[in-house]
Amino acid sequence: LFNEVKRLLRESADLRAKAVADQRSLESIAGRGRETRQRLGHAVDALGIDASKARDALKGALARVATAQAAVAAPREAMKPAMAEILRWEGRSAMQEPYRELAAAYRAAADLTDTWLVAKKEAQAAEREAAQRKTEVDDLEFQIKELRAALAAQSESQEREEEKFQRGVSDAGKRADELDRELL
Repeated sequence: LFNEVKRLLRESADLRAKAVADQRSLESIAGRGRETRQRLGHAVDALGIDASKARDALKGALARVATAQAAVAAPREAMKPAMAEILRWEGRSAMQEPYRELAAAYRAAADLTDTWLVAKKEAQAAEREAAQRKTEVDDLEFQIKELRAALAAQSESQEREEEKFQRGVSDAGKRADELDRELL
């Protein structure tokens, strides 16, 4: 009987020691989880700020694209009456007689063409900048999404690990109670 009591006491002590170790493991898991969530949270926060700035820059770039495209349309529309003026004077001269007005019409059309070319280059540059800004925003949003997914996976993994140890602590507590009843 005495040996049985000793065995029950030893098993009870072992179970309680295991429960304490499991409880410490739970605390360690919770601490690591907090640190990881905090680290990932800071990273998401920093990326969120960067993404916000990038979105603002994208809005500015898109506004410049709209302005540049409007600037391209103006010389194109102005070219129509200039071409009509050239045709009017060409019709008079029939390639037989030079007129000052014909030369002026050609110069005006050439100036409009130069203006149109500059506006077109500016529009293309604005479009390239907008595309680059869009890529930056997409990249930052992808990184945020990946960090959030990593945070969710980490939380799920932590919950599974904690559940395993909590089940062990609970089972050890039940068995220790059974042993105490046997001892009594």
